[in-house]
Amino acid sequence: MRMRDMIQVLLRAAIVLGSLAENEAILPGPPLDLTHNVPNTTKQDKNWTVIRNACIKDNNHKQFDRVLTLDVCIENCDNEDGINCQSIEYHSSNQLCALSVSRSNSENYTEPCYKDGWGYMERLLDDDQIWCDIRTACSSHTGKHSIPPFKVTDINACKANCVTYRSIKCQSIEYHEAGRDCFISETRFNSDNYTEPCYLDGWQYTERRLDEECPSSTNEAERTSATTDVSTNVY
Repeated sequence: MRMRDMIQVLLRAAIVLGSLAENEAILPGPPLDLTHNVPNTTKQDKNWTVIRNACIKDNNHKQFDRVLTLDVCIENCDNEDGINCQSIEYHSSNQLCALSVSRSNSENYTEPCYKDGWGYMERLLDDDQIWCDIRTACSSHTGKHSIPPFKVTDINACKANCVTYRSIKCQSIEYHEAGRDCFISETRFNSDNYTEPCYLDGWQYTERRLDEECPSSTNEAERTSATTDVSTNVY
């Protein structure tokens, strides 16, 4: 093969490889997994709740098409100057991204969404990010909580489930890292079923600070002492 012919072959191969690489770069992301309310974003952005099968009817203030991934939809909201973007709805199959100023406390919020394929996320407010220190404790999985437990990627995703869950006023979470199990509950450390350390291995406990105090060694000692005094009086 002459040198000129070899150069032409190499140039054609480079063009083909470049085209393949370009096409690979713009492939759309995988379909949303809305089964377990887990994050479907490579960023794992801690400023956003986990994705869930929900939507806000008639509250799309701006919509984009040909949005290939959930991350791009999040970026559209983060970079939006025209509205105070608070939430997104993303449809991976149709590559649609809707931005809204509304949140899950809107009267038009529906979960699950009345249309198939839509995933919903909203920004975490500053108050939502104020949690007590993580403790090796548990509340025996009592009170009203999610059954079965959520499967989440990490404890921050478990917190986000607590913040956005609307059926109860979630106060605390219990998270098992090995199983990635997340229980959410209305109870706090002053519950009779709170135990520290937890009677089961691997469980972590934390609760929303809100206007309540956080558990501490002093709190636990006082609670245990009070329980002992009551038992003494009874018997």
